[in-house]
Amino acid sequence: MAIYIILILTTSVLAFLCKPRNVQYNLSSSGYESDSSTNKYLCVCGFLFIFIAAFRHSSVGIDTVVYEDAFNYFLANANLRDIFTNGRFEPGFSAVIVLLRKLGSFFWLKLFVVTVNVCLIFKAINKYSSIVWLSCLLYFLYAIYRANFNEMRQAVAVAIAIYGFKYIVDKNFWKYLLTISIAFLFHKTALLMIPLFFFAYFDKVKIWHMISIGILFVAIWTYSYFFIDIINLIGRNEYTLNEETGGWALFALQLLTVVIAFIQRDKLNQSRVNIASFYLVSFSLILFPICHLNPTFFRMEFYAWIYMLFLVPNMLKSIENSLIRNIGIICYIGIGLYQAFSQTYTAQTDFIPYMFMWE
Repeated sequence: MAIYIILILTTSVLAFLCKPRNVQYNLSSSGYESDSSTNKYLCVCGFLFIFIAAFRHSSVGIDTVVYEDAFNYFLANANLRDIFTNGRFEPGFSAVIVLLRKLGSFFWLKLFVVTVNVCLIFKAINKYSSIVWLSCLLYFLYAIYRANFNEMRQAVAVAIAIYGFKYIVDKNFWKYLLTISIAFLFHKTALLMIPLFFFAYFDKVKIWHMISIGILFVAIWTYSYFFIDIINLIGRNEYTLNEETGGWALFALQLLTVVIAFIQRDKLNQSRVNIASFYLVSFSLILFPICHLNPTFFRMEFYAWIYMLFLVPNMLKSIENSLIRNIGIICYIGIGLYQAFSQTYTAQTDFIPYMFMWE
């Protein structure tokens, strides 16, 4: 537990390094201009995030030992042909293992995964978040960082998909498709992100959109038994990871964010970054009633949920009353702390006790 507290304190205390940013209501895909002070903050925090995930013991994280066994299999048996025929992993991830096996240690695979995830997501945070330190803190608190410990393939795919967010903002489908295709090489569920390009054509947050989102959410919640029947046909139902790593605290965050962002829509509507983030988070909210039924629904929700890292800071920054804005920041951090230490890093996910690889 201590190592995670140190991570939170470092991310919070060093916030003074982040140069204050005036909210840009017309923020484009090019994002905020980078500055040396904020870059130093991201480098220090990024190094700590990478260090903790890369140097963890194999007992930390449910799936870590699974990936270690697979790495050892490639180390002893696999050849280049197995990149496409091993039947366990997608070809991109398999290729990385084949390349890294010459280094002889599973550590290098852990380092690769977390480095790609942290670097690409922190780069996106630097471009699209008006409160960088808050986004970095929420990256840990909101169960996004934990993917580096368990869903290692998806951690890479999610980071690549985040890189492609700028193509949603720019309405460049072919470059977006290329990016998602690369992500697909690391986890096949990345293909679920292709239909989300549809949100690129939403130019404003409108009332009738919110009404439609509400009706769709209620309909899915009411008729969730229909999805249960479908899942029973294809197997693997009762997927409970969502409850274990977020549950109703996660739902409350989604709902709160969508409602506040809708209230602030006149300001957020001036930026395609915020509009796209709003609809992606709303889509995540719609999926919540059924995401516990099967890994596919959960992973699709996760791909959209991650855009909270942009929407929450920009939404809060758009609130002109500083007292209300600061109360909002405290609430988001408070709910995140509750979620992290009551569920995300404590609920049967083998994050505690944390041990280094040499212990």
